[in-house]
Amino acid sequence: MYPPPEGTLETPDQIRELDDTFLTSDPFGYFVARIGMLHAWARFSGGGPGDESENDATEPQPAQGDHLGGAPDVAEDIGRPDLFPIMRAVMRNEGGVAQPEAMTVSAQVAVDAFALRHHVAEALVRLLVGAAERSLISGMPSTSLWSRLTDDKNVQISQLLDAVRKAADDLGEFGFARLIVPPSVTIENAADQSYLGGFADLCAEWVERAVELLGPSELDINTAHNKVKHGLAVRGRADLKVPFTTVGPDADGNVPVSAFDGDTSFNIFERPVLEFMSRAKTPGTRRGGGLEVTQLQLDYRHLLAESMMMSYVHGALFHVAACQHFKGREVPRGLSVAPHPGLAGQDAARPNLAGHQVGLKFPITKPTGGGEARPAGFWHRDGASIEFSHVGKRVSAQVIDPVEPGDGR
Repeated sequence: MYPPPEGTLETPDQIRELDDTFLTSDPFGYFVARIGMLHAWARFSGGGPGDESENDATEPQPAQGDHLGGAPDVAEDIGRPDLFPIMRAVMRNEGGVAQPEAMTVSAQVAVDAFALRHHVAEALVRLLVGAAERSLISGMPSTSLWSRLTDDKNVQISQLLDAVRKAADDLGEFGFARLIVPPSVTIENAADQSYLGGFADLCAEWVERAVELLGPSELDINTAHNKVKHGLAVRGRADLKVPFTTVGPDADGNVPVSAFDGDTSFNIFERPVLEFMSRAKTPGTRRGGGLEVTQLQLDYRHLLAESMMMSYVHGALFHVAACQHFKGREVPRGLSVAPHPGLAGQDAARPNLAGHQVGLKFPITKPTGGGEARPAGFWHRDGASIEFSHVGKRVSAQVIDPVEPGDGR
C-alpha cells in the first residue's frame, strides 16, 4: 500500500515509500543471473564455430546431435496442461516436430548476449544520470529515483548521452567517486586513497564503454539492438565463415583448401554473426540514407564479460544510492539493501581488453534524397576499417582438397 495521490506530483511520503521499495531491489543480482543463464545454456548447447577454448575440454558436453543434453524438462513444468503436447513435441522431438539445431541455439545465445550487453549499458548510463542529479541538489528530491528513471525525459539516446556528459562534468572526479564508493568505507592512509582511486578509475572507464556502445558507430549497433528488441528483424547465424584469401579460383572454378591456410588468407568471421538492415545515417541532415546490410560478429563470452563489468558498476551505483536514501533511519522490516559488489582494484579487466567490433557492411540502395550509396566496408578487431568496391562480375568457386601424386587416393 502506498499513500493515495494528492496531485500531479509525488508527495514526500510517496517519494520515501516508493524508493523504499525500488532501492531494496537487486539489479546486480538480476543481471548476474541473466549472464549465468546464458553462459550455462551456451556451454550446455555445445556452442558453435569458434566457441572452443582451452578450458572447454574439461567441461561436460552434451551428446552429439543432442543440444539439450540433460537440461531440465520444461514440458511438464509450464503450468498449462493444455500445452503439454506441444511442449513435449518440441522439447523431446516427438510427433515429428523438429528440435532447434545446436547451431540455432549457439546463434540465439550470441544474439541474447548482445541484447543483454546493450540493456546493461543503457541501464548504467540512465542510473548514473539520475543518481548524479540527486547528488547535486540540496534538500529533499522532488521525485523518487524510481519515478525519475521511469519517466525519464531523455527519450532519445542522443539526449541521454548529452545528459551523462553534463553529469560527468558537473560531478567531477570526486563527485563520481562518492556515487560508487560505499559510505561505510574509511580512508586511513595514502594506500587506501590510491586503491579507491583505482576503483573509481575502473568504474569510470566502464561508464565510458557504456557511453561508447550507446553512441553512433559505423556498424550501427544501436540499430542492431533495436531490431532485436522490436520485432526480431534480424538473422542470427552460427554457420557463416567468411575468409579473405589472395588465391583465386583456377580455370575450372576450384580453389584448393590450402588457400585458406598460412599467410594467404585470414578469417573475418569465426563466431556467430548477427545480420541486420538499417538506413545509413547522414550527419547534419534528415535526408534518408540508403539501406545497408551489416554482418556483425558476436562472441558471447566477450559480450557477457562486458555485461558483467558494466553490471558491476551499476551495482555499485545502486548500492550507494540505497545507502543515501536510508541514511539516518532503519530499513523497513522485511526489506534489505543489496550488498555492494565489491571494490575491485587496478588489476580488474579494462574495457579495451574486449576488442573492437568485427563486421562487414554492404550497401543495398542509394539514398532517398539523392547521391551515391556509401561503399561496402570491413571492420577488423584491431580497429582498422577497409572500404572496398565490386570490380568485374561475381565469381563462384568450389573449395577442393586436391589429391597429391603418390598419396594413394
